[in-house]
Amino acid sequence: MARKLEVYYDGSCGFCLIARDRFGDLDRFHRILFRDLNDIGTQAELSVRFGRSVLESQMHAKMPNGSWRVGYFAVAEIVRQLPYGSLVARVMLFPPLAELGNAVYRWFASNRREIADLLGMPPPCNEGACLIEDKDRRRAGSFIHRLAAMGK
Repeated sequence: MARKLEVYYDGSCGFCLIARDRFGDLDRFHRILFRDLNDIGTQAELSVRFGRSVLESQMHAKMPNGSWRVGYFAVAEIVRQLPYGSLVARVMLFPPLAELGNAVYRWFASNRREIADLLGMPPPCNEGACLIEDKDRRRAGSFIHRLAAMGK
């Protein structure tokens, strides 16, 4: 059995949960394994390699060969795993776009909770226990999707 791309995301982040759900819906060939870095087992496994603040700052993806991608480059690897995603990932990684995408990703990642508040998304977690329900995540995701469609 082929190894999967392991994606480590912040399960206490509403945007991260929406992204996980959307990418998961598109992962028709089941090439991606999403792992919440708030899970005790995941924390123990990763604490040897990364500090908690490093993991929470950006999405991390462990490639099937054991190498790592972080932030925007992790997103590009997720996209590469999706049907017809290889071409999109190549465009994302083209040097001028990669530099811009990485800068935008780092800004967004460091401000994601404030952006969620501005958009009226409910806070997903309190004291480590997730409060957001699947239907609320879907509704918030639909809001983001509609917001993106308005920009077209």
